[in-house]
Amino acid sequence: MAIRKPDLTVARYSPLFYLANEIAKDRFDTVSKIPNILGRPTIDGPDPRLEAIVLEHVRTIAAINNARGTKTIFIGQIINKDWPKGPNIWAPLVGKGAFPPLIERLNSIVKEQTVSIPAKYIDAGNEGFDHHDFVDYAHFAVPGAKKFASRIAKEVGDYCQ
Repeated sequence: MAIRKPDLTVARYSPLFYLANEIAKDRFDTVSKIPNILGRPTIDGPDPRLEAIVLEHVRTIAAINNARGTKTIFIGQIINKDWPKGPNIWAPLVGKGAFPPLIERLNSIVKEQTVSIPAKYIDAGNEGFDHHDFVDYAHFAVPGAKKFASRIAKEVGDYCQ
């Protein structure tokens, strides 16, 4: 990451300086290291910490846009329904088959929050999308992108007028 403090050049050549460099980075760097989460047990049920982070980000985005005079629209996440059948390499703390309910929960939290802030929530819905509308578990292929755009276009246009 560009924000992290650079390694000392001498740390590349000396094990002692490498250790000293790592200790100094751990103590003084403003950006903490990414925790090693591989091998941890999956989390079952709601995650209050994650939900609080999502709410804070939603409020922050809406506040920034409102201050700039920009309308804010949040659109519910749509995922490939085949996700439970696939590996959770992108969400290792989410149990197999638990990702779709997690997305539904986070979408409902965002929807509830937009009632009290100057923002609009659009639910494009997961129904009607099939495996061929995605290139993987969460990114649209061309047909899926067209379906998605057609589902939200009117509401976006009405809200932004």
